Amino acid sequence: MRTDQRDLVLLQSMLRVTFTSPRSMRWITGVLEMALHHHFPRESCEGGAAPTTVLSAEEVRTYLKNLARERVRKSLLPVAPLGRTGSDDLQTSSTGFDIPRVVYTYLDYLMLDENFRENPQEDDSFAPVSSRDFIFRFRNSVEHFAPQGRDEETDTVVVTEPWMNSLGNLALVTVRQNSKFSNSSPTTKAGSSEAVLAQSPKLWRMAQRTRTAGSWGNEQIEAHHRECVELLLRDLYP
Repeated sequence: MRTDQRDLVLLQSMLRVTFTSPRSMRWITGVLEMALHHHFPRESCEGGAAPTTVLSAEEVRTYLKNLARERVRKSLLPVAPLGRTGSDDLQTSSTGFDIPRVVYTYLDYLMLDENFRENPQEDDSFAPVSSRDFIFRFRNSVEHFAPQGRDEETDTVVVTEPWMNSLGNLALVTVRQNSKFSNSSPTTKAGSSEAVLAQSPKLWRMAQRTRTAGSWGNEQIEAHHRECVELLLRDLYP
């Protein structure tokens, strides 16, 4: 069962692998300041020391999530409000390689959280990407699940714009894995080992959808894109 400590470790490791430069890692200082203000509060106006208070897990969790939310809001604003019919309500202001890393890593966290809420015991149905076992790793390469340069002899499914460069067709993977995937078909990628797919809950869901449908085309990408956008909007604008 997931604990508050485990959840905070997930959030902090998510931020650590997302923001790697010293300037962008100021969130660590913020966490330390919160702890210091609680355990060593300033003196009260009457001159006496203010009583110490316990820094709750919820306060830290909210602080960390708000940091990620602020970055995602700036980089992935919906062009049209969710709820309109058609594809217009799915468009976002960032596509392709312009989508920042925080969008992928925060999506991974939200998917882990969603899995846990749907299945608190986190049994084997959600393995191997459960919040109980998942570890955030450094991933720097944006992978097109449906490749931009497909092999027409082995991959007959044609993916068109805007879906090729939409969030629904993209995942964050390691440089090594991006090189291995190369221009392999989505069905080949979906058949990769659990260890490969488990590096990202988003990648895992894409592979699952491919295996279920038997292909990965515009229809599957749009469905996954909607899933991602709706998940983000529910968290960003509850």
